[in-house]
Amino acid sequence: MEPKDKNFLDLGCGRHTDREGKWTLPESEYTPIFAALRGAKKVVGVDSRDTEQEYFENYFKSNFPNIESHFYTSLIENSQQVKELVTNHSIDYIKTDIEGFETLFLDWVKEDFNSISDFVIEYHSDEIKDSFLSKLNDWGFEVYAHGITWCNTIGVLFTKKLRMFKLVDCTENYWEFVRLTRTDEQNSNWFLLNQT
Repeated sequence: MEPKDKNFLDLGCGRHTDREGKWTLPESEYTPIFAALRGAKKVVGVDSRDTEQEYFENYFKSNFPNIESHFYTSLIENSQQVKELVTNHSIDYIKTDIEGFETLFLDWVKEDFNSISDFVIEYHSDEIKDSFLSKLNDWGFEVYAHGITWCNTIGVLFTKKLRMFKLVDCTENYWEFVRLTRTDEQNSNWFLLNQT
């Protein structure tokens, strides 16, 4: 996860607890703090527990006063809520861990992701994972890492937007469309997709 210089939206930003209610991770591993430590320009977090809004607001005021941050208490129950957050905060990086409600993204179309360069999805079943895998390419994303938790049906897909560049040579009046992609032999290659 590389949120440097990004406007980072963390859906399900809350701290993790064990069955006794004890915090399970060091502060630096909670995703809003993790993003700030790695140079996020803005951090926007949403969680269903109001304790998390208060905690992160205070933490950011004390520890990251130069990073713009906004925290909200809300259940994410429809895609319009997310689209408004993306628009209102100029979001270009989304991490979602909203306990099954991540499926609301499955109704999105490619244009809904126009401003998004990175999309991290925690899924809670193989069916949800497969649904995302079948749509990511259509949305213009590729999976660059896949993490699986202690429970094989819960995991995380780390995706990045396939970069499309439109180059214009005004003297020759032609367009080249170039895509940055990865191959097994090389980490990144340039491919000419179309020239007219």
